[in-house]
Amino acid sequence: MFTKGNRDVTGPGAAQVYDKVLVPSMAEQTDKEIRQAALTREREGVLLFFYDAYNRDSLEWFNQLLQKQKPKRLLFVIHPPVVLYNAVRPGTSTLNPSRNVSGNSCWNCLVQSEPLF
Repeated sequence: MFTKGNRDVTGPGAAQVYDKVLVPSMAEQTDKEIRQAALTREREGVLLFFYDAYNRDSLEWFNQLLQKQKPKRLLFVIHPPVVLYNAVRPGTSTLNPSRNVSGNSCWNCLVQSEPLF
């Protein structure tokens, strides 16, 4: 399993190739129906969200799933990172207070979940 990244949508026709070749390939490998890059899988009590950062409808899809499923544990797979590169203090995993990420609704969904570790 993998998530759509910037190289998968760069260049003429790249996004269409992803949908026509890679999405069916993931479905074949997992023996599950997969129709798009945004999808979920549950394994051992952990809900995996494969998020399509290049589809404007993905945020609404993600919000609706969280309203219905309310997972205790989730892994969120995305490229590029949810937290903006400049939002984290260099050399740490601490948010830089000079950057406002709290208005990002995707970020808000994630921080409301219980940490995995």
